[in-house]
Amino acid sequence: MHLFPQIMEFAQRFGYKVVLADKQNWYPDLTFVCEENESIKFAVDIKTTFRRNGKTAGFTLGSHGSYFKERNKSKNIQFPYNQYAAHYCLGIVYTRNEIPDSEQLNIYKTEEIDATQSMVGYRKVTRVKKLESIVSVIKDFDFFV
Repeated sequence: MHLFPQIMEFAQRFGYKVVLADKQNWYPDLTFVCEENESIKFAVDIKTTFRRNGKTAGFTLGSHGSYFKERNKSKNIQFPYNQYAAHYCLGIVYTRNEIPDSEQLNIYKTEEIDATQSMVGYRKVTRVKKLESIVSVIKDFDFFV
C-alpha cells in the first residue's frame, strides 16, 4: 500500500497507465500500458516473503501455467502473455516485527494523523504525515527486480 503511490507517480511520469489484475490469482499484479501506444505493455508481478531465523522463507515466481505455454491465450492473465514487451518481478523480503501488547498501543482518529488526499492519475492517494505514532509490523526491507 505504501509503494502504490510511488508506482502510480512513476507510471504517470513516463507516460504509462497502470492496470491492476482483474482477479487476485491472475498474472501479473500490475500491467504498465503506454498511453501513446497501448500495444506496449510491461508486466510486473510483486512477490513478498519474510525472514525466519535469519533465512528467507522463500516464494515462487508463479506457475506460468497455460498462459506461459500458450502465449496468445488469456486464461488467468490480464492480457495474453505475448502482448507484453517484458516481464518483471518486484521482490520484497522483510523481517517481521514483534507486535506489542494491545494495551501499549495508542488509538488515533483519522483526523489526528493529518491525512490529505490527492489524485495521481485516476487513483485517489491518501498521504499520512504523522507516521511516528504508527507501529510497523514489518522492517528491514530488501527489494530486487
